[in-house]
Amino acid sequence: MSLPWRPLAASALLTLLPACPGTSRPPGPPPGAVDAGAPGKPEQEPNDAQGQALRLDAEGTVEAQLTVEHGKADVDWYVLAPPQPRVARVEVSGIPGADVAVEVLDAAGARRALVNGRGEGQPELLPNLYVDGKSWVKVTSAKKGAGGAYSLAVRFEAPLDGFEREPDDRAVDAVPAPLGTAVRGYVTHGTDEDWYRVELPEVPAVPAPGDATDGGPVEDAGTPAAPRALKLELTALEGVRPELSVLTEAEAVLLQSRGREGAPLVVRNVGLRPQDRFVYVVVRSAPLDAGKDARRGSRPEEAYALTVQLEEAAGDGELEPNDAPDKATPLQPEAERHGFLSPATDVDCYALPG
Repeated sequence: MSLPWRPLAASALLTLLPACPGTSRPPGPPPGAVDAGAPGKPEQEPNDAQGQALRLDAEGTVEAQLTVEHGKADVDWYVLAPPQPRVARVEVSGIPGADVAVEVLDAAGARRALVNGRGEGQPELLPNLYVDGKSWVKVTSAKKGAGGAYSLAVRFEAPLDGFEREPDDRAVDAVPAPLGTAVRGYVTHGTDEDWYRVELPEVPAVPAPGDATDGGPVEDAGTPAAPRALKLELTALEGVRPELSVLTEAEAVLLQSRGREGAPLVVRNVGLRPQDRFVYVVVRSAPLDAGKDARRGSRPEEAYALTVQLEEAAGDGELEPNDAPDKATPLQPEAERHGFLSPATDVDCYALPG
């Protein structure tokens, strides 16, 4: 059950939901916002099914209630419908004794995201839901038979380049990550996945001996181009153990690396194949402990920064992944190889001929 929808004054929003560092926001509603009406606008009941969702087309707060009848908790549906494409910050307050869950669905009712990582009595936050047209939000309690009063606050912002937008947990939704430029994202919940697409420069063709490049014969084809490699840097998030994966265009895993909880993660010398036109980089939260019920950290209130750079791999350098015998870097007798142990948990395997 949902109670009246009331718009928030700009001053209240700035107090409750601080802006990202380095940004400012003028007073008043965002450009293109639709007036939500005077305080005390009548609620639209019922809203316990997708077809009955309460429409929210401007930022503000809903005071609502998950009622419990015959041991079964209520379900509240909302549809976010800003007049222009927007990034929505959706925050639901905690309910004592209940475990709030926030689910995002498309028009067909298919789940696109589920935020439920804080636990009983705690609020849930989805800071960067991209809405182009309509998105449906369902508020429930993951704890059976629990409910109570809560508030749902929605804030709309114009999309910004260099930030990931949820949902982006599939290759088709991957966010562009230009080489050498930091992109920012959020580990919204423990099972969150952020996919990025990194375009790679074309590898120049090396002419074979005897080929003509200017109409005449080529006597010396020159030295083949050095192997290409990537360097990945991910900033630290308190309470999160970072995991980075690099995948091919066909989504085959080239490398997976995990860091330490609350520490940055740097991975060097990730080998690229000559035919790779682009790769995917996926950011996840790795398990904090062992076992099938292992916890995964999250930190939706703070953004991480991911930077992917191209680095030239020396001819005598090891290339990742080489952390298993079947991926070992060849090592010739009396030859010297250079490599990186990055991160600190990295393992480099080498194979001797014979």
